[in-house]
Amino acid sequence: MNDPFIKAYLNISKPDWSKKIAPKVLAYMEKEEKRKQKIRSAFILIGSIIGVGIICLFSSCNMVRVPAHAGEIDLRIIAQIESSGNPKAYNAKSGACGMYQFTPIAWLDVQQNFPELAKYPFTSAYEPQVARLFAKAYFALIDRYLRHFGLENTLSNQLACYNQGIGLTRKGILSKESRDYIAKYKRLLCQEKV
Repeated sequence: MNDPFIKAYLNISKPDWSKKIAPKVLAYMEKEEKRKQKIRSAFILIGSIIGVGIICLFSSCNMVRVPAHAGEIDLRIIAQIESSGNPKAYNAKSGACGMYQFTPIAWLDVQQNFPELAKYPFTSAYEPQVARLFAKAYFALIDRYLRHFGLENTLSNQLACYNQGIGLTRKGILSKESRDYIAKYKRLLCQEKV
């Protein structure tokens, strides 16, 4: 086990019985971690063999699995709309921060659905590479939500969910702010293609 907190805890003076048990606990934890890694590897292998449309997004620090079409959203445009591409942007009213303007609740939602991202505190929203991983993962999560609620996975629905949340979108409500958001995204996308 490479967890420094567990190793430190086990190295603290304990009664004799804990010194006998600690190595067994540590060995069990290491065995469980290896078992979990084998299962993860098997799922990745099976997914690649049967072609379930999963891709891997790599960064220098981790990997996040998202549906292949989640890459269809141009995150540069999202960053431009949300913060003018400013990684240090902060909205005092909503508490949103970073170039993708994550709110604490959206950040937590991504972490709960992508455990490999749970290691990043909310302050990491100010780090462009980490925020980009979260934005990709969030669009993958939006895809899941749309399918779960039986909604069509269109560009407009994805952008509406990103801007106003799944709650209003699943009720068929499209706020003026979201209509403007979608129109701006499409306008910027057309300008990029020219």
